[in-house]
Formats: sequence, structure tokens, C-alpha cells
Amino acid sequence: MMRFDLMKYGMQAGIGYLGILAYDSLIDGRTMNESFTMNDAATFAVSTIVSSVALEVVSNIMPILNEGYLGMVTGPIINGLVYVYMYDSFVGKRYQYYRDDMKAFYVGSIGLLVLKYVESPVLSLFGMRNY
Repeated sequence: MMRFDLMKYGMQAGIGYLGILAYDSLIDGRTMNESFTMNDAATFAVSTIVSSVALEVVSNIMPILNEGYLGMVTGPIINGLVYVYMYDSFVGKRYQYYRDDMKAFYVGSIGLLVLKYVESPVLSLFGMRNY
């Protein structure tokens, strides 16, 4: 059964937005109020929502994709692919030389892994469980 939890998606988007802001400012050396940083963070936030919904739909068609070790790999791969597409569409056209497709895939995949580890304690602060 598909469970579209809007609060969970909103929390993932917010944590992802803040995470990519921190990544761009601490690792890439950009300022937080730069337009690239804000667009990149918004793109990652939207890509987490799109990939979560896509993973939920696909895992209801093929439940094996959400079980065991395959479930731990499927989410980051889907988010990496969605982030690469969205980065190229929204951010990459304006800022062509900041990040190539491979680095965008790594940022999207590893960003989702970090997001999943941060998400559970933050959700428990608000009294919600991570399914």
C-alpha cells in the first residue's frame, strides 16, 4: 500500500536543503547567500521528494527493491539519477562549470545516505516514526 507522507517528505526536503547549503559553503567554498548555492539546495530538496515518491511507487510494483541490502542501495541510486537530471535542467544551464554529472550523482547519492541517518533522530524529536 502506498503511503504518501507529506510531513516526512517536507522534513526530508528541509534537511536536504540545509545539508546542501552546508556542503556548498563548507566543502565547495561558496557563500550561503550566493544564487548558485540557493538554487543547488532547492534542487536537491525537490529531488529528494521526487525520488522518495518514485521509490515508493516503484517499490509497490516490485517490493524486492525496498528489502534488505537492495533497499539500502536503490534509494540513493534513484536520488542520484533524479538529482543529476534536475541539476542539469535547473542549475547546470546557468552555472555550467561548477559541477559535472558524475560529481552531481555522488552528491545526490551520498547526500541521501547522510539525509537518512539525520532524518530518523530529527523525526523522533517531533514524535514521528520513520517507517
